[in-house]
Amino acid sequence: MTSLQQRQNLIGAITEATTAGARQDQACAVLGLSPRTLQRWQARETLAEETGDRNVNTRPGMMTWTPPLP
Repeated sequence: MTSLQQRQNLIGAITEATTAGARQDQACAVLGLSPRTLQRWQARETLAEETGDRNVNTRPGMMTWTPPLP
């Protein structure tokens, strides 16, 4: 699993490369990353910015644990 800091660094590197004229799929390939993974990370970042929550669950079928009330 990739940490948040690593994801942000990779997204930044790919953004920099595409701004300089590289194709996104080629930039991903150089870093050993699937373009689809990049899309998921970017969607998660956008959702987190909109909601202000860094623990956004973007997988619709995933169950979450809620601690019991005292």
